[in-house]
Amino acid sequence: MVLPVIAAHTRRSAAARILFVAACATLPLASACGKKGPPLVPLARVPVAPLQVSASRAGDVVTISFTVPGANVSGIRPADIERVDVYAWTGPDLPAPRAFKLAKVVASVPVRTPPPPPEGDTGGTVAPPPPVGPGVDQGAATELTDTLAADAFTPIELPEAGKTPAPARSPKVTPPDAAPLPPPLTRHYIVVGVNHGGTRGAPAPPAAVPLWAAPPPPLHVAANALETGTELAWTAPAHLRRPVMLHEIPAPARPAAAKAANAAGQRPPAGNASVVAPQPPLAEPDDDDLEDEPSASPPAIEPTPEASPPPRDNPPTGTEASPEVNDSGLLPARLAMPWPAVSVGYHVYEVVSQDASHGTPAQPGGPAPAVPKRLTTAPVKQTTFADKSVQYGVERCYLVRTVETIGGLSAESEWSAPACVKPADVFPPPSPTSLAAVASTSAISLIWEGSDVPDLAGYIVLRGVAAGAPTERLTKDPIRETTFRDTTVSQGTRYVYAVIAVDTAKPPNASAPSNRVEATAQ
Repeated sequence: MVLPVIAAHTRRSAAARILFVAACATLPLASACGKKGPPLVPLARVPVAPLQVSASRAGDVVTISFTVPGANVSGIRPADIERVDVYAWTGPDLPAPRAFKLAKVVASVPVRTPPPPPEGDTGGTVAPPPPVGPGVDQGAATELTDTLAADAFTPIELPEAGKTPAPARSPKVTPPDAAPLPPPLTRHYIVVGVNHGGTRGAPAPPAAVPLWAAPPPPLHVAANALETGTELAWTAPAHLRRPVMLHEIPAPARPAAAKAANAAGQRPPAGNASVVAPQPPLAEPDDDDLEDEPSASPPAIEPTPEASPPPRDNPPTGTEASPEVNDSGLLPARLAMPWPAVSVGYHVYEVVSQDASHGTPAQPGGPAPAVPKRLTTAPVKQTTFADKSVQYGVERCYLVRTVETIGGLSAESEWSAPACVKPADVFPPPSPTSLAAVASTSAISLIWEGSDVPDLAGYIVLRGVAAGAPTERLTKDPIRETTFRDTTVSQGTRYVYAVIAVDTAKPPNASAPSNRVEATAQ
């Protein structure tokens, strides 16, 4: 009896397998058919790239700002992150994998792990305890600084292994005045989170700062308190780079210039225009390239034939096409080569007064006295700035930095000396206007147009007993209304009235009197 049962069970199992294989053949997309597929990608437990990464240079200190990752690349929160590393290198821009091999870590900040949520369903009424231990929280905005030492100005050496040297070629002779500017020397920073296993997460795009000589700080910063705020003024520092400027040579002077150049054994000018170029951003500022005085003329370079404009179409036969001369007898100037744009501006900062001086005035180029708050969203071109916020009786101090931008990179100077001011409310409110008087039985009623200044305390009514006579104070305390009824009059007496406004200052500031009106009591 046992053998037939086993044989029947075997036949039924074989039939079931045949039906299963046939079903999978008709449903190639079925996921439960037992076909072995590629392995699933494990959940990545590495943090996402830091956000809002930026780098700014002031003097020899670079500030790197970023937001700490708060999630993994898989979307799971909180992030598996132990610290945030900042890599830096000087030289060309490199992709992240290569940068991690050649750059070095210049700063690192630990990240605190959030505590687990409370056990049980609390309905959101119980907040989790705050993180403990050193470091910053996930999702927090953070700043690190990198002080530029001597080695920061040395470019990294890129490996040349595996490259076939290029065949030797004859050197191409380029006139010195036509040589293109070398690329600006820059320092790059990459910010990346590292998980607890030591694996780097997604890196943020690199941020760069220039390494040319920082501009000098502004001079003679002064603060003046006004009714509408504080007005700042300063003097532009000397030795600033110039933007591209054009100088033109009068047409009659061309033969003389060519003759003088031939006598000196030099190449004659190749046109009527000379171009003044800015100092290359890589070199230290020299006295020959910098502006000592506003009237100093920078050196000129002659244009190359390649930079000259093409001749006009269809020039007259047998004649040479020449550019048109303007009314001043000058030929149009032309650039010899594309130079990067150079601009100079200023950033204004506010700092707490007691931190600004520490009892002694700060010196230009010295360390920052505190953590200043920048008031300018973009560098201002003028040497003045108005702070519209007013707080009487509180000393406020300001610092200014020079901002030099060449191409797309900017560098700030060291701090200027602080300028402090303590605004005092010595500004009276506006005078009342349109004062009018109406006489009635045993009384004279007054009405006027008031003021809506925020520190208005009220109005004081003045009265005299004869036309042109001095007035005396009629109301003891300021009144808030813009009407007043004088019931202390004598019948048949002619009175003269005026109104002044006073504010809440100690002592109060009084406006000039309003217009005078006269009325006779009935």
